[in-house]
Amino acid sequence: VLTALTIFLTSDWRLSLTALLVQYLFVGVALTSSVQGEVAIVKILAGVMAVFILYLTARRVQDEQGAALHEPEKKRFLGLSLTWHAGPLGLPLRLLAVVLLVLALVRLFGNYHFPLISAGTAFVAMWLGALGMLGIVVGSEPLRVAPAILSILAGFDLVYGALERSLAVVGFWSALTILAALALSYLALVQGLTEEQAQQGDEGVGL
Repeated sequence: VLTALTIFLTSDWRLSLTALLVQYLFVGVALTSSVQGEVAIVKILAGVMAVFILYLTARRVQDEQGAALHEPEKKRFLGLSLTWHAGPLGLPLRLLAVVLLVLALVRLFGNYHFPLISAGTAFVAMWLGALGMLGIVVGSEPLRVAPAILSILAGFDLVYGALERSLAVVGFWSALTILAALALSYLALVQGLTEEQAQQGDEGVGL
């Protein structure tokens, strides 16, 4: 719950990727109660590889741009923007969205029964999926959308991994996680190169 909340609220890619890494570790530990330990380790390793791919991409884009990837606001707390202009939604509006989401999940959770999985697992999976979808909607760049998409996949894996223990499914889902990270990294690199070329074009026109 806390890692997904951090990913949604923060505009600092370092903090976001750190939270995503911790999230994968917790998902793997949670799955040890329903799957073999080796399977949980494979899922953790796939998540670690996905985070590592995004980290390398973020560092590459930052080096090419010569500046940090977060918005240059002055009011920050642990990487969290305290203004109204941190991308499409600033921290105050994102907090409001979280409050509305909590109310919706509490209402839905109170009227629904989960016969195949525990109530705690169901709540965490819904929380990861809902916050991930909100992150996609309000995300302004691939490196902010990527952790949100991977959080959705992690929430789905938390439920489906406990129900389907086939090694083929485990391998497919791990490959899907890594492929999603690669695709989002490619989009981030393309966007970074486009912005760099645009800046160079503006400088050329100015000269």
